[in-house]
Amino acid sequence: MIGDEPELRLDGYLDRRVAAEFLTALAATSGPRLVIRINSPGGHVHEAVAVYEAIRRRAGHVTAVVDGMAASAASFVLQAADYRVISPHAQMMIHEAAGGAAGNAAEHRRYAANMERVSAVIANIYADRAGGHPRTWRALMLAETWYTPTEAVDAGLADAIDRSHTPDHTAAAAFDLSRFIYPGRVAAPAPRAPY
Repeated sequence: MIGDEPELRLDGYLDRRVAAEFLTALAATSGPRLVIRINSPGGHVHEAVAVYEAIRRRAGHVTAVVDGMAASAASFVLQAADYRVISPHAQMMIHEAAGGAAGNAAEHRRYAANMERVSAVIANIYADRAGGHPRTWRALMLAETWYTPTEAVDAGLADAIDRSHTPDHTAAAAFDLSRFIYPGRVAAPAPRAPY
C-alpha cells in the first residue's frame, strides 16, 4: 500500500480472464483513493481498453504504479490513472496494435484497416495524456519504443519514479518477450522525444 489506500494488482498477460478478474475487483473498491500496481507485458487490446475506461470512470483518485513492466497494452492502461508512477528498475514499451488475420486478400485489408484504427486510438491516448501529436506517437509505436523509468517520465508516460520501496528485480524477467522486436529496454535503441 501507499499510505492506507487499498491496492489492486494487474499482473500478467492481459487476456479476457485477467481483465474480467481485475474489473470485478475494481468494481468492488470504494473510497476516495486507490492504488493499482501493474506488472504486465500487455495483451488483448480490447480487454485493455475496457480496463482503461473502467479506471478512468472510477470516482476518486487513482495512482498506478509500474512494479516490473508496463509493455504494449499495459502501457496505455497506465495512462488512465490520475497519477502514474514507475519503479526504479521497471520498464515500459509502446508499439503498434498487432495480431493476425486469416482469409482472402479482402479480409486481410479489412483487418489491416482495423489495426490502423486501433493504433490511432492508442496514439491518441498517449498524446492526450503525455502531450505531443498522435502522429509522433504512431512513429514511436511503429519503432517499438522501450523506456527506462527516467525516459518514461521524460516522455510524459509517467509522472514520477517511485523510490519508496525495494522493487522486485525479477518481476519483468519472467515474461516471454519473444513476440516483440526487442526483448526489453536493454536491447532496444534509446527512445526519441515525442514532441
